[in-house]
Amino acid sequence: MFTWLKDKLFSTTPPEFNPAWESTLDQNLAVWHTLQERERSKLRQRIADFLDTKSFEGCNGLEVTQDMKLVIAAMACMLVVNSSAKAFPLCDTILVYPDKFTKTIKVPGPGGTIQEQQIIASGESWSALYGSASGGPVILSWRDVEAAAHGLTNGRNVVHHEFAHQLDALDGAMDGAPNLPDRTTAQEWRQVFTREYSHLRRDLAHRVPTFIHPYGATSPAEFFAVATEHYFANPAEFQARHPDLFTQLHAFYNPSETQSGSTS
Repeated sequence: MFTWLKDKLFSTTPPEFNPAWESTLDQNLAVWHTLQERERSKLRQRIADFLDTKSFEGCNGLEVTQDMKLVIAAMACMLVVNSSAKAFPLCDTILVYPDKFTKTIKVPGPGGTIQEQQIIASGESWSALYGSASGGPVILSWRDVEAAAHGLTNGRNVVHHEFAHQLDALDGAMDGAPNLPDRTTAQEWRQVFTREYSHLRRDLAHRVPTFIHPYGATSPAEFFAVATEHYFANPAEFQARHPDLFTQLHAFYNPSETQSGSTS
């Protein structure tokens, strides 16, 4: 009766990427055309692993199709395609809404009180929401996912954003500083991100136009997630406008290059 579960838990055979999935990604993910074959090869295995270890649930009557799962998996795995670590171990479920959804957040009220407020959201990461590494689902609006997949969101990408939060949570603190390899790297990260975050808040306070989306000024955690969106969507312009920030993110998302001393 439980043979399938035993096989799942103890199997050492990696899941396989179905060749039929290639056409789905070709048709539904604009960035797929820009990737070199070496990148695609690594990403295919990451996608297969992701789909094998995560469950998807539709909300508000949405039926999550295999094509939808593929698009979400591919975008999420771009964040970890160059890492050897297990992908997003704190997340085991992705909840998908047809469109934006309402969520409740807690905000400071008068006299030191905490009040609940309803907001409209396109995504949510529960580990990020509760500031812990206890795990939980990632919640996404399919309309926003689909628009990002086709490059229609001016650089915003809800999948990259929410799964960046998942990476941030791995060290047990949701603070915009993910798990970094050593103390020196962590210190450099803190210096650069603190400075850039302060500059963004200052520019917005003085109504100076910014390249980084204003939502990044909400908190250090949101700054990291928004910066991640820009890094993957507009790398050349991001590097030109924020070279130090780009360097930190490039090292984080390409650890093998950093270890070998290459930045090409």
